[in-house]
Amino acid sequence: MGGITTQSLVLLLLVLSGHHWTSCALAQSIIDHSDQNKMTAATDTEGFVIAGNSTLHYVDSGSGRAVVMIHGNAGDLTDFDFGATDLLVSNYRVLAFDLPGHGLSKTPVDAKGTIQEQAATLHQALIALRVSNPILVGHSWGGAIALAYALLYPHETSALVLLAPAAYADHRHDAPFGFLLRVPLLSDVCLAVFKPILGRKLLKRGLKEAFSPDPVPDEYLNAVAAVWLDRKHLKAFIKHDAMADSSLRGLSPQYSKIRVRVIIVTGDSDLAVSARQNAFDLHHAIASSELVVIRHAGHQIPAMHPEAVRQAVDMAIDSRATAFR
Repeated sequence: MGGITTQSLVLLLLVLSGHHWTSCALAQSIIDHSDQNKMTAATDTEGFVIAGNSTLHYVDSGSGRAVVMIHGNAGDLTDFDFGATDLLVSNYRVLAFDLPGHGLSKTPVDAKGTIQEQAATLHQALIALRVSNPILVGHSWGGAIALAYALLYPHETSALVLLAPAAYADHRHDAPFGFLLRVPLLSDVCLAVFKPILGRKLLKRGLKEAFSPDPVPDEYLNAVAAVWLDRKHLKAFIKHDAMADSSLRGLSPQYSKIRVRVIIVTGDSDLAVSARQNAFDLHHAIASSELVVIRHAGHQIPAMHPEAVRQAVDMAIDSRATAFR
């Protein structure tokens, strides 16, 4: 596309992005925020930790081996509060973070927004909390952060559990969107103009993709319509999505260097992140990986299949644990 057309401006409301997986991640975040009163995980500690130039909000629950939950782009630490954390805390110490710009964590002014930067910030937070050799559980974009962490800190990573991971560049970014992102005033104006006009329509589409092949729960749409376009959250989402492809192009040639045990869980009906081009290719690249495909499952594995998250963590630390389908 050579210029900024009406279609481009409409797509801007899909977070200035050509990625389907990020719009679905945003839909998941909406659900999480709207349903916070239904959180069931036992919370031992909730607070903030300084990590370099960032201050991250976190929740620390349970006891045992450390399991760190990494949300997808536009998500936050509540992404795992629909059963996954509750199933894990009985046997593990579970830490979940709002990454910079998400949830209650702010984005540093000098943040670049790369996946590698997110991994480094998470590492600093874990050092501050005296957490060593964690099992990293990453969903979607969070899976890419977990991969980056394992590459940057190979001797400080116990195992990886990757849920519908976005592991490879999809090459669908459009140049005008990147330009708009670099013009803060213009992006602010576009967001302010198009949010009230198209927000509900695009929310329905994002939720449908996020939950497919499962139906979208009817009660979510009305509950979250006024929440999903929070400007701070949305701007962080835009920045991180804009840097995703270049980050993944730098990471993906190195995946074969990963030696820790890796459990890759994907749905066979994922409309957001191609299982064949991500989970399957990643499995071939990492000799120490095991691939689990859930039948009739889409992208939202943490929300729709929390039992699979628990089983995958068990498999990551015990090769005798039974694979599931």
